[in-house]
Amino acid sequence: MKLNAKAVPNLPAGRHGDGRGLYLMVQKRGTRSWTQVLRVDGRRLDLGLGAYPDMTLKEARRIATNNRALAKGGFDPRHGNGVALTFAQANDEYLRWKRFPPPAANNRGSNQRYRWDYTMRKHVLPRIGAVPVADVTVRQAAAIASAMIDTPSAAKFALSCIERVCQWAIDSGHREMANPASGPKRQIDVPPPTHARFLPAGELAGELAKLDASGCSQAVKLVVRFTALTAKRLCEVRRAMWSEIDLDARVWKIPGRPNAKIKEDHAVPLSDAAMQVLHGALVLPRSHGVVFTNPGSADGVIPDSTIRRAMQRAGVAMSPHGFRSTFRTWAQERGENWEAAEISLSHRVGGSVVASYARSDMLALRRDLMERYAVALGV
Repeated sequence: MKLNAKAVPNLPAGRHGDGRGLYLMVQKRGTRSWTQVLRVDGRRLDLGLGAYPDMTLKEARRIATNNRALAKGGFDPRHGNGVALTFAQANDEYLRWKRFPPPAANNRGSNQRYRWDYTMRKHVLPRIGAVPVADVTVRQAAAIASAMIDTPSAAKFALSCIERVCQWAIDSGHREMANPASGPKRQIDVPPPTHARFLPAGELAGELAKLDASGCSQAVKLVVRFTALTAKRLCEVRRAMWSEIDLDARVWKIPGRPNAKIKEDHAVPLSDAAMQVLHGALVLPRSHGVVFTNPGSADGVIPDSTIRRAMQRAGVAMSPHGFRSTFRTWAQERGENWEAAEISLSHRVGGSVVASYARSDMLALRRDLMERYAVALGV
């Protein structure tokens, strides 16, 4: 018995056949979707055709007929032109489906897409980019990891990329075999992470003096000093905009970004020392509204690597992220307000329930805290 278009919306939960392998699947919660069962070269394929009512009975029948014609000719209906989806094409489709942020020029340090694209371009696609995603094997995935064995963290990330693309292919019907990267990924032991090196607050002035005496640019000197005084992440300081800073109110309002680590807006009180840094930045060349500008880059932002290399060459005995550890340790040893210190670091205090009730950003308390910290630094 073929299905009736008027009866489709009222069919009970279960599988309802329309004939020749086309079925309407009705879930207990009422959602409806079309599936089709076919055989290609003796293999059974279960295809998802779409959800009802976005796909009508008439449209489902039309697609099912086309699929049967392709299957009769020996072609896999999942690849309408008879050409299998390659791994490179599957990677593009996965990124589009996942809505990864598009790559941005000259934004290596803070763009999560950059690492993915670099790994694919450098290590993965040259080996399996042209291979049909349905045919990628465990041996091929393991070979990619073996070539990167000197950098186990990068090897594991490469396998994770392969795993996610292949899982998308499995879920979307482009692959039937098990995920080829899951097994090799479990075999890689990544060394435990090393925490950013830090120094006691009283020693920071001497380290910053080394940078001031070096030959690096004034913008780099200011961005490092501002990072130390605010205890913010380097990526946030590098991308700080003049439009975010209220010099009269002495507040830097960092906007939340969906793809950033901190998704909520955050107000940063500025100490006297931090204000002096900003006044020093006013004389820098203007570019794209960036505070600590780099006119040579496309977006006016100083690259992360430029700052780190300048610190290393000057002999600064810590990393930019270590400034945050210095602040947190100083606040802990002095018995400063725990919540104020955590909010100053843009850390979430408590769980989601606590956050839904505790709405204060403790700005006044944090202003006094950061002023005391600047005095302790002596910069």
